[in-house]
Amino acid sequence: MRSDEMRSSCSEFSLLTSSISENDTHNHSYVNTIFKNAELDHNDVFVSAFGKKGSHAGDFQDAKHITYLSNGELFITDLINDRLQICSVVSSSVTIFSPGEIKQPWATAVTIDGNIAVTSCKERCVKIFNLKGLYIEKFGQNYLIRPTGLAVDNEGNFIVCDSVINKVSMFDKHGTFIRFLGNSFIHEECFSSPRYVCVSITGEIIVSDCGHHKIKVFDSDGSFVRSFGSFGTGDKQFKCPYGVSTNKYGDIFKRKCSTVIN
Repeated sequence: MRSDEMRSSCSEFSLLTSSISENDTHNHSYVNTIFKNAELDHNDVFVSAFGKKGSHAGDFQDAKHITYLSNGELFITDLINDRLQICSVVSSSVTIFSPGEIKQPWATAVTIDGNIAVTSCKERCVKIFNLKGLYIEKFGQNYLIRPTGLAVDNEGNFIVCDSVINKVSMFDKHGTFIRFLGNSFIHEECFSSPRYVCVSITGEIIVSDCGHHKIKVFDSDGSFVRSFGSFGTGDKQFKCPYGVSTNKYGDIFKRKCSTVIN
């Protein structure tokens, strides 16, 4: 791994609970609750664990992202091992997805056509494969330097984070560039090492802005809506927010990194 690659250890998860009701989509307030160790919820029970450090099938060196499919399969990227593995929670099998075709994968997403999109850091693009692992196409190589987080919205548009150029790009379902999110000249809207992105059930685009220690939210058109968070360990504070996801209620789950070296 390059000397300037981020290394992190994650010890906490945060749940940022949206107060949006079914009849009030404009009322946004958040409560930041820190859950430590096994104290996530009295209904949350540990089920199983798999994998170990290594380079054999089923091993991981730097697992960056997990995408869950409805058939019980997990797509897991491994940046150092240069591969994407499919782990089935049903059959307990492991398959190396499209071996040799993916260089430094960071994140995956399911496209509107049911294919798999992967951000390739080394190749500076997003690559598309079908579920059998056959390469289809790539895009973004004229706009991306180090693509990291990736998401697909309800219209099939791709949202891609880039931790080097400090931008989040939006491409249409054909891979044609649409726009950059935010405004580089406005502090509240610009990015510093954006790492991950997800799309909520309401269509909002949620970005973990690692360098600014914030979560930034944009509407479905890519226009800035709001941000929250600051550096620290207190309520509503973060230290380099990393992975981010939402549930069907619009709640935001954020992975916190306790150590970061750029």
